[in-house]
Amino acid sequence: APTGPDSLPCYPFMDSDPFVIENDDLPHVYFAGECDNFETKVVEGVRLICVPSFEKSQEVVKLNLVTREVEVLSFAL
Repeated sequence: APTGPDSLPCYPFMDSDPFVIENDDLPHVYFAGECDNFETKVVEGVRLICVPSFEKSQEVVKLNLVTREVEVLSFAL
């Protein structure tokens, strides 16, 4: 925890930090929700996807798990 052990108890990790994603453990896809608008790009082989709030945008994001291509479906009237 960023403020541990000052503000909350934490277990000390001497050899590694479990909160840091190492290069060999990167995911194929990384989602971020409640974004202002839809955005996507690939950085070092990782597909980054900003998913907007459906309530505000009336859009959903569809991901092809094989090709990692992204499509936005709009339900706005």
